[in-house]
Amino acid sequence: MSKLADIKRLASADRSQFSTIGVIVDCTNPHRKDAKKDYCLKLKIIDSTSPHEPCHVFLYSKHIEDFPHNIRLGDILLVTRYHFELWETSLQAKKQFKVMGAEFRFYSG
Repeated sequence: MSKLADIKRLASADRSQFSTIGVIVDCTNPHRKDAKKDYCLKLKIIDSTSPHEPCHVFLYSKHIEDFPHNIRLGDILLVTRYHFELWETSLQAKKQFKVMGAEFRFYSG
């Protein structure tokens, strides 16, 4: 399990997959820009190594029903075998639903 600060340092040079866990500090409702695009849920997570530099996690699906409806700020998000990248100076992780390999899990309470 990698810390967000370590992933950010390695993401620009290393195309490896990372697993991490973080606290959700922001979340959008699933939405899409037009009918030809997939729905998108955008989350921001932090951990003890990046309290002021959140990681942006994007989840995509063709069906709005695939998204959980009970996500709350303060919930925990575990991401496993994700590819992370830097966009400008922000760390990002993107995942298409039902694509094998990468996994995610929400923990509430």
